[in-house]
Amino acid sequence: MAPTKKIANLLVISFCLALFMNVSLQGDQLQNGNITYQITSLDFGEGYSASGRITTDGTIGPLDTSNLVSWNISVIDANIGEDDHVFTKSNSHWYAKKFSTDNVNLNVDFPDGVLQVQSNQTQPTDDQDCGTHITCHSLSLARFDFNRNYAYYSNNIDGFSAKIEDIGSSPSYIAATIPEPATLSLFILGALLFLPRHRRFSFNT
Repeated sequence: MAPTKKIANLLVISFCLALFMNVSLQGDQLQNGNITYQITSLDFGEGYSASGRITTDGTIGPLDTSNLVSWNISVIDANIGEDDHVFTKSNSHWYAKKFSTDNVNLNVDFPDGVLQVQSNQTQPTDDQDCGTHITCHSLSLARFDFNRNYAYYSNNIDGFSAKIEDIGSSPSYIAATIPEPATLSLFILGALLFLPRHRRFSFNT
């Protein structure tokens, strides 16, 4: 058998082995390395839109806030051409329940599911007054209550709020774009294990 064909066969075997090992790890809860979910096309109208990313610890299935390891979500005000607010791990926290992932989308479950990020700032400063609200900025990427499903943004400093009704139970604007699957790592490892053996075999023929 030609060396090139032997290498190709070994790579195929390595891939199949990696795929089998990865599938065998699947379960209700699967730790697969961090997964970053991209937020796109969340348009609230009146020039306001949200975009950014949420990174989880790689758990597949039901999630809670402890599975959210980092995030950077901007609400842009096109009327002034700049961010109205940016939510990050250092300046905000999550109010979330009954949400999960299938490694493709972050899903909020009906009824009573919530995926909402809120700014840590609750007290007014000299130039920012949040009034009596519990937080100055709040962004619900998906919220289901009172038989309604919607996305919501509020800026309680400027007194602005906007809502998107009927977003569906699996928001299409929150999708995984940078997964770190075990399959690829196992495939590379398998290939590296097989190739040295092939080289030794070649030198003996």
